[in-house]
Amino acid sequence: MYDRKIKNYSNFFKVLSNDVRIKILFELAFSNKNYTYLMEKLDLKQSTLSNHISKLREYGIIYTLKKNGILVSVSYTHLTL
Repeated sequence: MYDRKIKNYSNFFKVLSNDVRIKILFELAFSNKNYTYLMEKLDLKQSTLSNHISKLREYGIIYTLKKNGILVSVSYTHLTL
């Protein structure tokens, strides 16, 4: 059990060790943003942003809100380890 927790923390911090993901979190620190805003602000292609969002969402760092199947908002979640 202890080894599994350590592995989970290790993977969590690996996700945060990417500059682009940190920039995404900075953008979300004070308000929700949509995909278009993040793509333009960070100069990323949709597929690249999608991959980073997916990693952050996988570890519960952010969540996304979809309306009629379209991503309209990406928000930061407060973390407790």
